[in-house]
Amino acid sequence: MEINFHFYVYGRAETNIKPWKIVLEGMVEGNKKIKWQDREPYAYWRGNPHVSPNREDLMKCNVSDKYDWLARLYEQASFLTIAL
Repeated sequence: MEINFHFYVYGRAETNIKPWKIVLEGMVEGNKKIKWQDREPYAYWRGNPHVSPNREDLMKCNVSDKYDWLARLYEQASFLTIAL
């Protein structure tokens, strides 16, 4: 029997995402260090693009040799197949 593990994790939270309180504290500290006007104008996303067509389309906005969409997109997915 073979179990495709990635179908099981769809309902779970993405991995390595910190609790909101910790993220908010980091954002407040970061806002004190660099003014918004002096920041690099990039959008950042990290996650599993294979859970929906919209997320797969999002990955098309990553930097290419022809155009920089000012987005930095990173795939973070663990697709494990367990053979029993």
